Amino acid sequence: MYPRFQSLTRTAAIINVISFNQKKQPHVASVYERSLWGLTDTVDHRERWEQLEDGARILMYGDMAIRMACYVERREHSTRPVEFWTKDPTAFPLHLYLDPINKSIDGIQPLTRDQLVTKYDIPIFKVPRFAILLFGDKKEATYPLEKFEKLWTDFLNSNNLQFEPRLRDPIQELQRKLQEKDRKIEDLEKLLRIAEERFKELQRKLEETSGRLPIEDVIEAIENVQQLSHETFEWRLKRAFDELGFDAKWNGNFQNGQAVQTAPAGKPDIEVKAPLAGDPYFIVVEATKSEEEKYQVTEVMGAADHSNVFPGTPYRTCYRLVVAPRLRRGAVETCEKLRDYPVMLLSCEDLVRILRFHSDVGGITQEELKNLFEKVHGRGEIRTEHIHEWKGEVEEQRKKLSLALDVYDVLYREKGFLWPREIWRELKKMREEQNRAVEGMQEVHDILKILHMIGALVVKPNQDPEKSNYKVALTPEGFRLRIRKLEETIRSYQSKQTQ
Repeated sequence: MYPRFQSLTRTAAIINVISFNQKKQPHVASVYERSLWGLTDTVDHRERWEQLEDGARILMYGDMAIRMACYVERREHSTRPVEFWTKDPTAFPLHLYLDPINKSIDGIQPLTRDQLVTKYDIPIFKVPRFAILLFGDKKEATYPLEKFEKLWTDFLNSNNLQFEPRLRDPIQELQRKLQEKDRKIEDLEKLLRIAEERFKELQRKLEETSGRLPIEDVIEAIENVQQLSHETFEWRLKRAFDELGFDAKWNGNFQNGQAVQTAPAGKPDIEVKAPLAGDPYFIVVEATKSEEEKYQVTEVMGAADHSNVFPGTPYRTCYRLVVAPRLRRGAVETCEKLRDYPVMLLSCEDLVRILRFHSDVGGITQEELKNLFEKVHGRGEIRTEHIHEWKGEVEEQRKKLSLALDVYDVLYREKGFLWPREIWRELKKMREEQNRAVEGMQEVHDILKILHMIGALVVKPNQDPEKSNYKVALTPEGFRLRIRKLEETIRSYQSKQTQ
């Protein structure tokens, strides 16, 4: 089935398996035995892996040469153990099921590293440290697809390889799709249970609260971190993520109302799940009270090593975070050197800034905190200036989202076409009744553009923007389904405005 996709797939890739010799690289047995290869779930790997469509072409590189050609049969994110990956059977959850053209490398005329550098002008093979190299017109690609076309054609022709498509049984294909949908339903049901449990827990905490809010206790404890024991610091950090609305699990021991033992070796201090984000994510958190550089470096390496606890689906991304009173240069430099398992650093002082902002605005969302992580691309120190910039973006986005919802309410209530100034007058009347500030006409124009971009409005354009007519195009039910798209469009619009 794949040759007919050949001209349609917009990406292709080279996979670096290091060696095809099972004594040097035991994991390559999964290619021979199950036509399966796996990648670690880093941000870079996931972004490239996600661009590979069914039928995409793959060249396999090992022992300093390209020696195998395949098609992608399918992709799957899975934490099920693979018996051939002896070092860690679950550490490579980005699975690629392959359809090899040559299932053996015996007698194969390879494309050598020297040829790749000199003849094909792919200099990255001077020191090939990548796991997956993407070709195509996507931003995640390193080289254009034309370079891959030449490699593919030359490798197949020099080895007289021809691929005969293996057609799938349509019934088996339907069964496979049904199983995938069943897994998605199970994932959604699991997320719903987590959300319900979290809601009940928050209700319980609210009933227990009298006067002083629990988050105030957490902030006070972290501000005085040096007065805490190591066990209590880990526990308080777990409580900080509880208060931020996450599902946090501390691996230490809590008895009779007290933290009595730190998390054991081999496990992260805290495992944090964010099931309510647009794309659910996971955080490996390490805590250290030490301000000594060598201990902070050890925690950074520990965060990377503990990535194997990443639960996989439905959680799409694994972040790693080390929290310490004050960050040392050596820890920052170590983060910059880690490629496959990026780690972030956060000082206790800056964590308090995030907690206070959470308290002041009535709660930040899991998606909003993810946007802070993405400001540093999930790697290195989250500095005070990053937090200040992020806070401004959150406040501005919430302001625009509130305005968008009110403008939609005005238009839905009126049903017919309205000019921008008529919309603004109705908005002003509604806001004054609620004792809320009223934005200016320019802000209303901006929101009308955004609502039009997501298909929420019908527009009768006019050369004079003031005389364009606007009318709702969605019912409230349909508009609710577009809310996430609305948030993304507001973020994109804000980004363009600041450039």
